[in-house]
Amino acid sequence: SAIPQESHAAFFTTVIIPAIVGGIATGTAVGTVSGLLSWGLKQAEEANKTPDKPDKVWRIQA
Repeated sequence: SAIPQESHAAFFTTVIIPAIVGGIATGTAVGTVSGLLSWGLKQAEEANKTPDKPDKVWRIQA
């Protein structure tokens, strides 16, 4: 083989592993951000819904 094992291993550790770690970190960050966004939107929706829920409950009870 033209590439010796040592330089092959060096390439693997310096290029491939950081790329994998970086990809995982990026994926985790994106997942966290999108998760927080969807959670925040859900919380906002719930906050917007809550004011009219008691009215309906009171109307049904009354």
